Amino acid sequence: MSGLDTPTPPEGTDETVGASADGMVAGSGRAGPGRWIALAVGVVIIGFIGVLATGLGGDDRDVRSDHLLDRRAPELSGTTLDGDSFDGPVFALDSLRGRWVAVNFFATWCVPCIQEHPELAEWSGRHEDRSLVSVVFDDEPDDVAAFFDEHGGDWPVIDAGSAGVAYGVLAVPETVIVAPSGVVVGRFTGAVTADDLDRFIDAFEDAAGPVGPTVENGSGS
Repeated sequence: MSGLDTPTPPEGTDETVGASADGMVAGSGRAGPGRWIALAVGVVIIGFIGVLATGLGGDDRDVRSDHLLDRRAPELSGTTLDGDSFDGPVFALDSLRGRWVAVNFFATWCVPCIQEHPELAEWSGRHEDRSLVSVVFDDEPDDVAAFFDEHGGDWPVIDAGSAGVAYGVLAVPETVIVAPSGVVVGRFTGAVTADDLDRFIDAFEDAAGPVGPTVENGSGS
């Protein structure tokens, strides 16, 4: 069968089935023009949804929006990893206002997180005016310290605490993009690359300017 050919009813069936509410022609088992138009429109809509779902990068690393989009990023603070414990200087996301920030949620036992890590290191090394912070889930501090000793990285690392709930993290890795204004503008699910981050931020700056949206009463304006 090809294209929109109507299937032939099997032998022994009655082709004169009468009219139905879904666009079948009365007295025939064949779909009328309205039926095919509806199907064609459905295919177009499904295809459009697929384009939206694939976003900028074309795969499962792409940005999806959520309840945080265009809203001020939830408070994110905590003591940073120092040696094999979280007792280093206090990090606060608000201290990075005026810079693009990638907030990466990860775990050392997560295979995609391990695969992603060199890309985060690459992105961090590319930019002096964009910042990265790692938020670690369900890990022992000495395991996190060993992970960074092995794989590199000198950006702030803090324990997730309640941040996973505040940021609506469903699984690791996830990366939330915060504009210099402090507004959440996107989220990557799955492992992200340095080029993914740059493409998104560059495209956003082209569209909205280097600062991005501002917030008023907790929402974008």
